Amino acid sequence: MSDESEKPAAKPQEEQPKPTGVQQSAKSENPPNPPSFPPAKQAPANDGDSGHEHKKLTKWERFDRWIRVAEFIAFIAAILTAVFIGYQWHEMVKASKIAGRQLDVMQRQLDEMKTARELDERAWVMAYDYEPQYTSNGFFVRVSFKNTGKTPAIECEGHIFWQTNRDKIPTFDIRPPPPENRSLLAPDEGGIIDSAMFSFQDMAGIVNGSKPIFYYGTIWYDDIFGNHHWSQFCWIFGPSLQSGFLKAYSLTVHNSCDDAKTNQTN
Repeated sequence: MSDESEKPAAKPQEEQPKPTGVQQSAKSENPPNPPSFPPAKQAPANDGDSGHEHKKLTKWERFDRWIRVAEFIAFIAAILTAVFIGYQWHEMVKASKIAGRQLDVMQRQLDEMKTARELDERAWVMAYDYEPQYTSNGFFVRVSFKNTGKTPAIECEGHIFWQTNRDKIPTFDIRPPPPENRSLLAPDEGGIIDSAMFSFQDMAGIVNGSKPIFYYGTIWYDDIFGNHHWSQFCWIFGPSLQSGFLKAYSLTVHNSCDDAKTNQTN
């Protein structure tokens, strides 16, 4: 036999594997297999903590959380305490103002009581009578004054001045400097002040109206409360139709006292 008759038989052609999911020819009788998907995982139960991973806290983490809660509570308490303290402070300031006003009212009442007491118990000295005194050389005027208060008058002193022109009578007299005759005047006790001597010629001028004479003066004194006082008097001589002698008539000028004047210059 020849070598050609001994040729080996041809190997059958191997079928190439078809990729999964690739659609076969329309002529194939069997439909293609559906694509495969990974199996779905079971959804977690809806227990309120969906989407959060459960983790067990350590004791230090729990302690830290309690510390934060305590700090928050302390912060709220501090705010409430500050509000309470501010309210209390406001009420205290309000109460102190009310107490201050009450103290002022009480102080004014005490001052008024003190003033009323001093006015009721202080010395009151004033001239109350006059009397011409005739001598062989002429005449002078004697003025009587009295302490009508309840306590003594201290450093009591009085002076008489005269003018022939009413416009020249001053509003206030100047107290002569010491030493002068100053004395203590007890309650209901009186004293006298004598004027300068006038001649009979002056008396004739008074009677016929050619020479009017104004005599005036001031009485200075202190009360036992340390306050200074003064009272004034002023008269004009005129003829007395009944007796034929002189008569004094009171005037509205230079006739005041320290309590009636706000501008006390004496």
